Amino acid sequence: MAGVKVAIVDINETAGKNLVSRVVNSGGEAIFIKTDVTKSDDVENMVAQTVKQFGALDFAFNNAGIEGKLGVPAANITEDDWGRILSINLTAVWLCMKYELQHMVENGGGVIVNTSSTAGLASAVNSGAAYCASKHGVIGLTKTAAKEYRAQNIRINAICPGGVNTPLLQRTAGDADISSIMKTNPGLISSPEDVVESVVWLFSQSSSIVNGHALLLDNGMLA
Repeated sequence: MAGVKVAIVDINETAGKNLVSRVVNSGGEAIFIKTDVTKSDDVENMVAQTVKQFGALDFAFNNAGIEGKLGVPAANITEDDWGRILSINLTAVWLCMKYELQHMVENGGGVIVNTSSTAGLASAVNSGAAYCASKHGVIGLTKTAAKEYRAQNIRINAICPGGVNTPLLQRTAGDADISSIMKTNPGLISSPEDVVESVVWLFSQSSSIVNGHALLLDNGMLA
């Protein structure tokens, strides 16, 4: 996978451009495309700009997501909160796949990885029903599309991380709680780099027969 050219996509322009700088400073090639993944026009443009810049879209990692309000039972979720979470966590994954797949079919193949969660495989009371439903939905979408497009040389898988030390986890658990968990349960909270290694493997030829799979990345949390 060395030498892959990267289009970094985010609604947060500052964060996206900072990541481009990190890639470039490490000797890689990257561009930033500001995108609201809940908007069809933005997503279509994202794919078009990537193809225009690099000639093709061979790999796509659909990783946008937000958490719900913690500890709110299903009947207390507002329609606005439900709609926002499903829009970003599930509908946006489908929108990205919609335009990624159109290009990959024309281009002769590709690989897509979608981000689900342990909450896509089990209940997630603390995260809330909307979050849990969205992550279950990502797995259903992934498995179905994988069968629909395997004849066109396209593989589609999902990853299901447990706790990952990201701003989302820091908001929901708090830095003190994360430190405590990492001391008492080493390895239970992974780093973003750990997750990236799994995504790169799913992109690679080493996983050429892995398709329609929800890869659990939780160090045995759900075992």
